Amino acid sequence: MASDRVLSVTESRSFLPAMLCESRAVSVVFGLTLLLGAVAFYLADPGAYLRAMHVWVPESLAAPFADSAYIVSQLGCWRQGVDVYVSNPCELYHRAFAYPPLWLRLWFLPSGQQATIPFALALDACFIVSLSVLPRVPRRRDIALLCAAIASSATAYGVERGNVDLAIFILAAFAIAMADRRLAFRATGYAAVTCAALLKLYPVFLLALIARERRRLAMTLALLVAGTVAVAIWQWHDQWIAMFPNIPGPEYSTDGPGGRKLPEGIFIVIDWVSRHAFLAPGAYLDDTLPRRAAVAALFAAVLLPALFLALRQARDAAFAMAVRRLDPRETICLATGALLFCGCFVSGTSSAYREIFVLFALPGLLAWQHDRRLPSMVRWTAVLTIPLMWASFPALLFDLTFGPLGSHGGPLPTFAFWLAREILWWWLFIVLSAALFQIADQIGLLAIDHARQLVNAGSDGGTGGSGIDGGGAGVAGAGVSTGVSTTQAFNLLRS
Repeated sequence: MASDRVLSVTESRSFLPAMLCESRAVSVVFGLTLLLGAVAFYLADPGAYLRAMHVWVPESLAAPFADSAYIVSQLGCWRQGVDVYVSNPCELYHRAFAYPPLWLRLWFLPSGQQATIPFALALDACFIVSLSVLPRVPRRRDIALLCAAIASSATAYGVERGNVDLAIFILAAFAIAMADRRLAFRATGYAAVTCAALLKLYPVFLLALIARERRRLAMTLALLVAGTVAVAIWQWHDQWIAMFPNIPGPEYSTDGPGGRKLPEGIFIVIDWVSRHAFLAPGAYLDDTLPRRAAVAALFAAVLLPALFLALRQARDAAFAMAVRRLDPRETICLATGALLFCGCFVSGTSSAYREIFVLFALPGLLAWQHDRRLPSMVRWTAVLTIPLMWASFPALLFDLTFGPLGSHGGPLPTFAFWLAREILWWWLFIVLSAALFQIADQIGLLAIDHARQLVNAGSDGGTGGSGIDGGGAGVAGAGVSTGVSTTQAFNLLRS
C-alpha cells in the first residue's frame, strides 16, 4: 500500500513537467505571457513600448489596437444612423468601412471608442487560447520553432492591431475542434466557417472542407451554405457594392504574402529593360501598356507552372506517404492552413498579419523536416517559413539603408531582398498546394494515379528499382501496412 502511494506521488510529479512541456500548453502559456508582458510594458512606459514595438512590428501605429478601434467605431457610427460605407466621422483616421455588412448586424459586439481595449484584449486572448487546437509537436526543437512563429512580427502585428483576422483564425480553430466529432458538431463547424466567409470573404476557401463528408451530405451542406450566402448578398446587396471600393490594395513592396507581387516585380524588370533598350529616356512601359492587365497576364504565367510543380510534388511517392502518415488533427490543420494561405495568396496581396494562418500548417511542416525520404527543400520548408514571418524588420532596414521600392523599382539591394522573400513565399505556396492535391486525392476529389500506383506497388511488397521513386514505393508499403492512415481517418469521418 505504501509502495502504491509512493508510486502515485512519483507519477504525479513526473506528470506535471510533462504537461507543462506539451506543445499546446506551451503555445498558449507562451502567447499569454507575451500578451501580458506587452500590456505591462505599455502601462509602465508607453514611449519605450512604442519604440520597441516599431522594431518588433514596424507597421505598428502610435496607439495600439487600431484595427479593433476601427471596428467598434464603425459599429458606433452605424448604430447612430451614419452610412459608414461613405464616411466614418467616429473613427480616428475617418476610414470608410471596408468589411461585409454582417459585421454591422452583430448586435452583441460593443461599440464606441471606450470599448476598444476590452474588445481587442478579448480578441487577442481568444486567439491565443485557440492555438490549443494545433497538433502536438513532440520534439523540443520543433516546439521552439513553433514558439518563434508565435512570437514573430507577423503574429505580433495582428495582436498589436487587434485585427479581425484573429477572429477568422478563432472560427477556423473552432471548425477544426469540431472536425472529428459527430455530424451535429461538424455542422456547427461549417456554420462557423460560413460566418467567417461572410465576415471577411477569403475564408470561403475553407468551405472546401465540406468535401470530407459523404457525397450526398456534402452536396446538402454545400447547398445550405450557398443559399445562406445568396440570401446575405441579396438582402444587403447595396452595401456589398459600396464595400468593394473601400477595400485597400497593399503595394507590391509591402511585407506579407501575395501572388500578384512577384508578377508585378517581373513587370518592373521588363519595364527597366525596355527603358534602357527600347524606350525614350523618361518613358515607362505602363505609359503605353495597361499595367494591371500586364500583371494579370504575368500572374497566370507564374501561377500555372507553380501549380504544375505542386501537382508533380503531390505525385511523388515519398511526399504522398508523408501526407498519409500525418494523424487526423495534423491533416485537418494542414488542410485548413493551406486553404487559407493559398486562397489569400492567389486572391492578391495580403497584409503581414494574415501570415498567422501558416500556424495551422506549421506542425505538419515541422513533422516533415525529419523525413529523410523527402526532398531537402520540402523538409526545410518549415524552417524557411519562420524567417518570412519575421521579415518586417529586415525589410525596414533595407528601406532605411538603401532606399524603399517604388512603382518603378528601386535600389538593387532592396529589390534583391524583396525578390528572395517573394520566391520563398511562392515555394511555400507550392508545398501547401501539393499537400492540398494529395489530401484531395485521399478523399476522392482527385486521382493522382502515379503516386497511387507507387503506393500500391509498395504495399504489394515491391521495392524494385532504385532512386527516389523505388525507395518511396518501399516506404509507402511499410506505411500502409501499419497504423491508421490519414485516408482511413477521412473515411471514418465520411461514414
